[in-house]
Amino acid sequence: MTTDKRGFTYIELTVTLVVLLLVASLAMPNLKHLAEGQEIATFKTDLKTLPVSARELAISNGQTVQVTYDDQESQLVVSAIQETASAGQGIESSTDDGEEGTTLRTIPVPGTVEASSYMYQGVEADAGNWSIRFYPDGTSEAGGIGFEAGNYQFSLTIRDDGRGAVVDGDIPDLSTESWKAGDYEQRTQ
Repeated sequence: MTTDKRGFTYIELTVTLVVLLLVASLAMPNLKHLAEGQEIATFKTDLKTLPVSARELAISNGQTVQVTYDDQESQLVVSAIQETASAGQGIESSTDDGEEGTTLRTIPVPGTVEASSYMYQGVEADAGNWSIRFYPDGTSEAGGIGFEAGNYQFSLTIRDDGRGAVVDGDIPDLSTESWKAGDYEQRTQ
């Protein structure tokens, strides 16, 4: 009488399981970097829409909109502020709620990304005093904020016409990107 053995031995199952675990351990770091890369790409997309939405909110609501960086919460904050003219004092800023203004939008900075440099009107700034204002006429203050994710640098730049861009590298010098019409000379033949 012969017995027909079917199935796998314990050793065969153990070897198969070890091989599968090795393959999975090799693939795991790549999946982690893929997820971090997707998180950074999503953040960069949010940054691209930030100047557009802040400018549109300022125009449509008829009030100044301010973008700041909250270092404690690691997020960009878009808020509406009220500017009132004081007699003989110029323009003073006051906010709707007495503190930071009405928050309209926040963009959290991913954990793998760090804000590294700040530029306001061509001058380096720090997180505590960096802000860019968008005005109801569609203009804004010029500046930018730089970010680092490991060895990768990228920046949000905002020009004084209220338009912005996300660029690779550190914050570029925005003063060289626009010229007044009077600076051009007519070409002679």
